[in-house]
Amino acid sequence: MFSYGFGVYLNQVESRLLLTPVLSLKIQNNKRGVELLFPEKLRIWQKLNNSSYLEAFANYNSYSVKYSKTKELISTDIFQIQVGISYHYKWKDIIKFSIGGNIPIGFYSSQYKNELIHYTLSNSIGINTSISLIIPNR
Repeated sequence: MFSYGFGVYLNQVESRLLLTPVLSLKIQNNKRGVELLFPEKLRIWQKLNNSSYLEAFANYNSYSVKYSKTKELISTDIFQIQVGISYHYKWKDIIKFSIGGNIPIGFYSSQYKNELIHYTLSNSIGINTSISLIIPNR
């Protein structure tokens, strides 16, 4: 399935709505699949058996903060990429158990009155666990 269009995005830092292009592509068969939701998310999964599958993913977020012109710091731009892998197990199509890890990477750009500073930050590894209740849509 392929779709495209424009979407409304709420910039969480500045609390304003932005119009942005959206591209969605989802290809799957009974064993594996790929989902691309541009510009935010890429997922790839591989079914291991009838009750479990592996998933690799990459997520992207960006934020921009502008300060008053009277301050030394004029603006900060934040770009965050999170890549990871997870294992999912479905028990009797009622409960799903998930465990995985991810590495967040942040790219920052700070504009001061007299200079522009770029830096990268990646200093942690995330561990995710979850238990989900599966509600069928009948």
